[in-house]
Amino acid sequence: MKIKLFANEKLFEFFLPNEVFGTFTFDEDDNVEFKLINIEAVNNEWYLSATRAVSVYDNNRLSYSTKLELNKFYILERDNIKYLIYVESIVDNTFLKYTYKNNINLVVGNSRDCNVNYTNPYINGVVFTLKNENTKLILEKVGDIPIYINNNVIYRNISRIVVNDGDVIEIFGLKIIVSEGVVLINNPLNKVFVNKMTAYLDDLIVNINDDLINVEVKEIDLYTPNVYFAKSPRIRRIIQTKTFKIDGPPNVAEPQEIPLIYSLGPMVTMGMSSSVGIINLVTRVNEGLTTYKEQWGQLLVYGSMLASTFMWPLLTKAWNKRQQKKRRKDSIKKYRAYLERKKKEIEEEAKLQKEILIENLLPNRDCLEIIDKRKISLWSKRVEQRDFLTARIGVGDYPLDVSISCPEENFSIDDEFLKKEAMNVAREYEMLRNVPVGYSFLNHMLTAVMGNNYKVHKLLENIILQLITFHSYEDLKIVIFTNNKNKDSWRFVKYLPHNFDNTVCKWVRKEITVQEIMKMYNISESTFYRRLREYRTVKTNRK
Repeated sequence: MKIKLFANEKLFEFFLPNEVFGTFTFDEDDNVEFKLINIEAVNNEWYLSATRAVSVYDNNRLSYSTKLELNKFYILERDNIKYLIYVESIVDNTFLKYTYKNNINLVVGNSRDCNVNYTNPYINGVVFTLKNENTKLILEKVGDIPIYINNNVIYRNISRIVVNDGDVIEIFGLKIIVSEGVVLINNPLNKVFVNKMTAYLDDLIVNINDDLINVEVKEIDLYTPNVYFAKSPRIRRIIQTKTFKIDGPPNVAEPQEIPLIYSLGPMVTMGMSSSVGIINLVTRVNEGLTTYKEQWGQLLVYGSMLASTFMWPLLTKAWNKRQQKKRRKDSIKKYRAYLERKKKEIEEEAKLQKEILIENLLPNRDCLEIIDKRKISLWSKRVEQRDFLTARIGVGDYPLDVSISCPEENFSIDDEFLKKEAMNVAREYEMLRNVPVGYSFLNHMLTAVMGNNYKVHKLLENIILQLITFHSYEDLKIVIFTNNKNKDSWRFVKYLPHNFDNTVCKWVRKEITVQEIMKMYNISESTFYRRLREYRTVKTNRK
């Protein structure tokens, strides 16, 4: 079963195994945390499931889990963005076969005006035309329906494009293949009607000869004797441990206030003399020795001195308290700004390490491209490098290679909340999220992979693909020991230059000892341990 995802820039194809077993997730971006397509096997059937991040619509009805059916569309929604997927068989036997001449005129869409009419709820009107102009097939867009050629979308600003021999044109399940006077049009669920007369097409008659002829098939060398290979210098970035020191918070404790009696005491002492003066003045006025009019100046002096006894200490105390709160608030604000600067520094380092992991641990599609196009990174890893025999095993969380020094958790009352904020910064950046995860087979001399047989085989195939992409057959040799039941699954290793004896694999049907292995490959015990010591030396001294 094949799942097609019609994205904005590309048509993605995902394949499900013939054996209905397990759970599979797919997405246009391998690095996203919550995958768009989630499929699981239930009662020997494939079911499309919704998650907390993805909603599933079957026939425009929201569904938690729906059974996958061939030649059917489903709508997925994530982050308020809707995606259209289509389910079809891996082998399409519905193709209609025609021949054409220079007067070919295909009008494709879902309308009476179309001579290739495709009944589809997501298509309305004419989508494109295909004509011959100056011995070239020209596709001209008419509507806004996305058109994919060889799984790549034709952008909106392109209205005309040349179609080459072998190109596959697709619109929501309808495929048209043109090649040297032949047009192939698939017919899912008999929903395609072709008017041969107006399209100027003729039926293709294929003469089948049932006479069998014995033909010897010979292997073809991928490279000619004139093709040479030499390792190029490998320029790469490596992750180096970086140290960050977070200083402790400043002393923001509120100073102890002086008791009011100690602040007022000196002034009260001075105020007592003013009180005695006022009492003496009142007594003299009552005895008729003087009058208030004569002594108003003296009375004013005594009154102001008595009032200042209480007023100035209280004002001074209030001002000091306000200044202390202001200094405390400023200290907290500055320390939090300091923590933000440290967070940005750590975030930059985390971003750098994530980029390095993505650069050094490439996905399988990039490995295939390196081999196919013989890029400069082919067989570029060397024994002395630290990532020798390191392969990408998936995407997940990986420890951030930094050392963060935080203030010690000493007993404190006033600045405890600031220490917790500093420690939270260190805890927040312990892991890198959603990054390629590598596994070193040099650091782990023995590795066991357990689980579902199908998934284990696929994982090991992916690992072998990465190893043969970046490691020369001079540095890496692969030996497969398996039983007669599984030997066909590993037969491809025979054709790799990394195969140990460069001829065939040794298929083993019984338990075998290390001594028998060394005898099988003509390796003495001393040679075996000498090579083991060499690898351990390389492992210890690798750069």
